[in-house]
Amino acid sequence: MPIDTRDKEIDGRKLTVSQFPGRRGLAILTRLAKLVGPAIGAFVGTTTGTVTLDTKVSVDGAVKALMEQLDHTTVVDFVLELLQCTRLDGKEVTGEVFDMEFAGNYLLLGHTLAFVVEVNYGSFFGQGGIGSLVERASASLQPSASSPEGSTPAS
Repeated sequence: MPIDTRDKEIDGRKLTVSQFPGRRGLAILTRLAKLVGPAIGAFVGTTTGTVTLDTKVSVDGAVKALMEQLDHTTVVDFVLELLQCTRLDGKEVTGEVFDMEFAGNYLLLGHTLAFVVEVNYGSFFGQGGIGSLVERASASLQPSASSPEGSTPAS
């Protein structure tokens, strides 16, 4: 199976993302899991080897777990690594292109990174993988139709 390349228009810009080669993709997935794993883990608990949602944990706990894993050097290096197989308007996203194209345009950067993750790890983070856990956790934080607006899930 050849490496897949996909195009997408985001905010009027043409984005082209190629999948990482297998070994590089696995190495990046490992880093990604180490960074976001604690945040995802804050939403999920285990009981006798079965993964279950821990609705007692707040979003604050998940954000705190993620922030504890990050520092500015780690973030910059990792973002540039994620963008290795990405082109924006036909230009390879190098450090210099990154500095010019994403200066003050962090929403575009966020959309770009989301597309990179979708192209490379969609099956892992999607409904067939841990994405279903995150979706369930997110749904548990939404007020239900029977609960008053703004209330939190019962303990």
